[in-house]
Amino acid sequence: MVFIAALVLILGFYKKKLNCITGDMLGAMNEVTETVLFLAAGALIL
Repeated sequence: MVFIAALVLILGFYKKKLNCITGDMLGAMNEVTETVLFLAAGALIL
């Protein structure tokens, strides 16, 4: 659920601001999504 929410928000932001998606944006999205998932997993452990 966290992954899908982060993915939708990031892709929506890219589409709204620049009206396109490039490879660099997808790479950045990958890093941000990993960070969000690690933070969510850490929150579940505590």
